[in-house]
Amino acid sequence: MPRTPNRQRKEKEVTRPQPKWSTLTPGGQPLSHTLLNPVVKFYDLLSPLLVVEALYAEWHPDGLVVWLVVNGASEADRERIYDQEWALMQAFPGLGLDVHLLDRQEIDPAAVTDLEHVDVFLRFPSLAHA
Repeated sequence: MPRTPNRQRKEKEVTRPQPKWSTLTPGGQPLSHTLLNPVVKFYDLLSPLLVVEALYAEWHPDGLVVWLVVNGASEADRERIYDQEWALMQAFPGLGLDVHLLDRQEIDPAAVTDLEHVDVFLRFPSLAHA
């Protein structure tokens, strides 16, 4: 029986590799709420958005300041990022949050951020392109 080609192509689903987060303290106890929880949550929320390259975060007395490095973010990409920002604010209602988008196509992120002065730097895994 001859095979017929499948005329309907399936969209290839692209996912990033998931980082391995430790959920235990060095003593083996489960992590309680820490200052990193909102940052890790934001990272998780943004991971499916392939346009996001890096997250810089700095704690201030009134909350968290985040710089997101994106590359060529369209208006739709920016709306998805804003939706995730809103989800983070709902997950941490008392958190003061100030998020800045740095599009690599418009500004050099090194001109605005400095690894020596941020509390957290997370790079999103790059994709292997076939």
